[in-house]
Amino acid sequence: MLFKGMAANLAKRAVGLVLFLPLIIGCTSYKTITIQTLHYPNSSALLGYSKPLVLANYYPAKTSDPSAQINASLDSTLALEAAMWAYDYLAEVPMFAQASIPIHINRRFDSLKIVPLISQRLIDSLAVQSGADVIISLEYADAHIMPYYTGDPYGETHYQVAVYGFWRVYDVQKRAPVNQLLIRDTLYVADDSAIEGEGFIVGEELINSLSYAGSTFAAKFAAQFVPVWRDEERIFFSRGSDDMKNAALFAEQNQWKDAAAIWQRIYHSGNKTLSAQAAFNLALANEMNGNFDVALNWLDVSLDTLSTTEAKLYKNIIEYRMKEITLKEGLQE
Repeated sequence: MLFKGMAANLAKRAVGLVLFLPLIIGCTSYKTITIQTLHYPNSSALLGYSKPLVLANYYPAKTSDPSAQINASLDSTLALEAAMWAYDYLAEVPMFAQASIPIHINRRFDSLKIVPLISQRLIDSLAVQSGADVIISLEYADAHIMPYYTGDPYGETHYQVAVYGFWRVYDVQKRAPVNQLLIRDTLYVADDSAIEGEGFIVGEELINSLSYAGSTFAAKFAAQFVPVWRDEERIFFSRGSDDMKNAALFAEQNQWKDAAAIWQRIYHSGNKTLSAQAAFNLALANEMNGNFDVALNWLDVSLDTLSTTEAKLYKNIIEYRMKEITLKEGLQE
């Protein structure tokens, strides 16, 4: 429980730090680069797995009534959209980079009063077919569509679309769920292409709204369970001497080892300002290589040499990243 609260607080703090760092530095002689950092979710449900399978469940219409048939089609559209968006999120995660992620469609006939677990037989069958070690299952997807305003002077009909989705994550070896997530949302849609009659409503914008709802289902699932890449800005000092300019050229080409060799030389040059900036830059070089402890040490050196706002803010960012790694390790235990 401690880790969940910690993750939420860390995420809020990190956003402020990353946005604030380039703004506060003003006209200092530096260059900005964009890097991608991997951030871990609150839940450990997908950590430790390597071969996921996405399962989209849907319920066919129980009668031949046109309204029931259309509603079942809309629900299945919602389920498939959510499954495909979930695939997109999973495919971006480094721990699944080598995996071929299948999407399987499953027709269900059980009662909608509860959402029972998928059968152990189905889990075994999917595992044999795909080699999956974890199943991400959208157990239930439902869209309730109701007109709420029809007096639009432009001829559009307005609808309220209440959508529900329920995810479960199954461990294949245990043949049992390890986590779950219920999602509710309400969309408001204006549709001039809707067809009404026999109690059912369907139109282009309504279909588009279900695609959007499916993407929302997947995004909320990903936020809870899937590590995500985020773009962040970093700075490095690039002026003050010819060596600083030459090191900057290497850094811009992602040649951090060559840049670091020059920054090491500058640090020992005896110029207090350049030494502090070189130590700051060496922290960045080490972050880029995943050496967070060393990066933190260089920031302490930079601050001891010359206390600057840049180094203080950057130290907070590195400390945040180190805490997030500790959080990940705690979730895996």
